[in-house]
Amino acid sequence: MLGLDPDKKTVLYAPTWRGNKGSARFDAEQLEKDIDSLTKLNANVVFQAHHIMLRHIKDVDYGSIIVPPPSVVTNELLAVVDLLISDYSSIFFDFLATGKPIVHYLYDYDAYAEERGLLLDKSELPGPIVTTSDELVAEVNHLTADMYTPDEKYRRAQAKFAPHDDGHASDRTIRWFLQEDTSETNLIETRKRPSIIFWGGRLDKSKKTRDFLESVRIAAEAGDKDVTLFVAHSVKSNEAAMEQIRKLGLSVSVVARNDYEMAMTTAERHARNPEEASEVAPQSQRPTPFWKRLTSAFRRTQDADEGLDSLLSEMYKREYRRVFGDSQFDELVMFPGASHFWKKLAEHARR
Repeated sequence: MLGLDPDKKTVLYAPTWRGNKGSARFDAEQLEKDIDSLTKLNANVVFQAHHIMLRHIKDVDYGSIIVPPPSVVTNELLAVVDLLISDYSSIFFDFLATGKPIVHYLYDYDAYAEERGLLLDKSELPGPIVTTSDELVAEVNHLTADMYTPDEKYRRAQAKFAPHDDGHASDRTIRWFLQEDTSETNLIETRKRPSIIFWGGRLDKSKKTRDFLESVRIAAEAGDKDVTLFVAHSVKSNEAAMEQIRKLGLSVSVVARNDYEMAMTTAERHARNPEEASEVAPQSQRPTPFWKRLTSAFRRTQDADEGLDSLLSEMYKREYRRVFGDSQFDELVMFPGASHFWKKLAEHARR
């Protein structure tokens, strides 16, 4: 299907997208330069783009680079790959179990870290880090020239992120489920303490925010409840608030919601903004633009018609589940300056 040369190593370049989900982007010009460099490798070079970035690179000329059809499953593709090139994508976690080389191509590290943030420090990445296409080609050539042996940094990453990916997970599951063998099962007791969530939302720079975060600290130090703080991702630009949050330490679970993201159906997304819809809903499925109706209705009466209210309630319920899954809380403390959106979302938080 891919036409791979069995006498050559197979290199996969699988970058992720840039920007935010509602305004995703990718530097097509940079990609074309990188592809031009990668064609110099004496290898089967495969390019697998994240589906969100596809429309931003539709005019890219891939030359001799192999682009798999949509029917190819990424995890199955990884099984035939000898070396993975990625950037900030989580795909390297899936590849770690193979023990094969990984190169992290971070040509825009500072810009990406500033815009989207990072969960791992560069020192935790398992493979070498390169920042230019010349360095990339040189590193790939080096790692594919001889038999690869994972170094200590790679082994640490395997132990931390994929300790059970040893090919025997199904066997352990069968022995636990059918033979009640718990020797390799980590049983976690259900938490018995009550839970409380501090519903911060888009915290401002006022004294209300300082007092609110101080109440989070006091609750955490009391130690009699599981404490969670819920804030908007935009709080990262509020340095005073961030300083207080950092001081909370690991005793508080902090959940940040990416601003302006909402789990919506295609029809709902079209209603909100037709340009953001990934596919156009049939006319018969498009609801009346409820965002405009909501704004005007609530401003006039602080209420909405029954159909609209039901639609919105389902949206908020789905958005809450997207962020928290099935988790709910015994207590909720609302930030005094919370907007209508955050208050509606909070309606689904209590047990």
